[in-house]
Amino acid sequence: MADLVQRGDKLIVRLDRDCWELGVDRSDGRKELYASRSRLTVRPVSSLRWEAFDAASLAGELEIGCVYIGSRHWEEIDASELIISSPHYGWRLILEIDDEFPEIRLDDLETPHGFDRAKPL
Repeated sequence: MADLVQRGDKLIVRLDRDCWELGVDRSDGRKELYASRSRLTVRPVSSLRWEAFDAASLAGELEIGCVYIGSRHWEEIDASELIISSPHYGWRLILEIDDEFPEIRLDDLETPHGFDRAKPL
């Protein structure tokens, strides 16, 4: 939870992400998955709410499975919502947005690297 910071109408989520778009064939035929420390920024967030199967699913490190635009975006004028969820772990975070076209940014804070932290890509 310490990796979620709300400042006014801006929500910042610090995360470690798997860089699936950089899957690289290694010389031995295996795939190498890269990772990067990243920052997700969403604004203007008017409110947020957690939904969880049980409180224990929110304890410890959270693994994000899905990020998608919710039904408010399609059904209401000048409104939207972004949903960050983990269906397999039973939780989701719903960001209510009072704007039809919010700012949603994902910025890598370092050069993606292999999980063994060898040299950067």
